[in-house]
Amino acid sequence: MKIGYAYPEKKLLKKQGNRLSPKKIVRMGRENILRLGDSLEWNRENGISVFRIPLDTIPFTGPATSPEIWKPELDVEGQVVGEELHGMRVFMRTTPQYSMGSPDKGLARRSMAEIEHCAATMELLRLGKSSKIITNIGRVAGRRKDTARRFISNFRRLSGFAKERLVVENDRQHWAFYDAFGVAGKLKIPIVFNYPAFLKKQFTELSARDIISVASISWRKEDGPQKVHYSEFSKGKKRKTVTKKEFSKFYAEVDGMKVDIVLDTEEGRRSVLKALELTR
Repeated sequence: MKIGYAYPEKKLLKKQGNRLSPKKIVRMGRENILRLGDSLEWNRENGISVFRIPLDTIPFTGPATSPEIWKPELDVEGQVVGEELHGMRVFMRTTPQYSMGSPDKGLARRSMAEIEHCAATMELLRLGKSSKIITNIGRVAGRRKDTARRFISNFRRLSGFAKERLVVENDRQHWAFYDAFGVAGKLKIPIVFNYPAFLKKQFTELSARDIISVASISWRKEDGPQKVHYSEFSKGKKRKTVTKKEFSKFYAEVDGMKVDIVLDTEEGRRSVLKALELTR
């Protein structure tokens, strides 16, 4: 079992709106990749080999901007940082409010563009198939099966590189685990177990360990170890870090399982060091 964290988006250059010139996208992307590279030494020193990086590592400005604008310009930096990432597993995540299952074609198109943007970033960094792009199936508009049908249809329009790296997850509002698991099964792609979403939409008496065992069926050898999403909420708000009581309870359920856990907290480094200490 490995535990990692989400690189804080606030450490990147802040994107002011979506109207960026190609030169500015390249300039900001270059700086962000180098900042990302600086954090990798800390990861290695602390035994961290699982890492989530932001969508805007290379600024995403919308479907109209092709990755081909910035990929050739950032190839050298991508290769250098990619070599430093060797042995680490990287995840990215699309914006939850945009979904390929949306009846709004503009929103669905943006979701697909975000997925392809993540795929292009992973390709730039020379990341293999075990690095994954996490997306939500999205808000249920009308009948659930219609949302699933749109999601599946749009998935088939993605590039091969993106398809090989895309995974879905259960969420806190619309898709309980078994609903999302059904969509993943139809597409033959993995599902990430979202632990806080499971706690909110606890549709079954099965434990988190039981559900993780079910989810493991969707992960093939080439996908790498199964991924589990962990964060904590208090009165509806996400906590900045993990707490001893809640994380210890969660860890007792998953101890011994072959999973990679990514902590989604504002204080990523503090959280992962605390979590690792609690597992010793």
